[in-house]
Amino acid sequence: MNAYLISFDRYAFAIGGQDGSEILSTVERYDPHSNAWILVAPLAIPLRFMTSISYRGKLYVFGGETTDKISNKAYRYKTQVEFVKK
Repeated sequence: MNAYLISFDRYAFAIGGQDGSEILSTVERYDPHSNAWILVAPLAIPLRFMTSISYRGKLYVFGGETTDKISNKAYRYKTQVEFVKK
């Protein structure tokens, strides 16, 4: 499995990626204090090869690839539970 990893708001996030032939929409959050990964709200669509940044307290995901096309969308992680399309 591969996923995009980023540190944000004292957590590590594993975003989308690919597991074998399946492109993922999952988002997992790692809490180093409890040493646990939990599933949080998924991406709106499965993505691989995207990029992400944290800026001013928000997490953004840009571009990527679905099973049949390149994405030109941007998503903002609004809260700890939801991605919104930009």
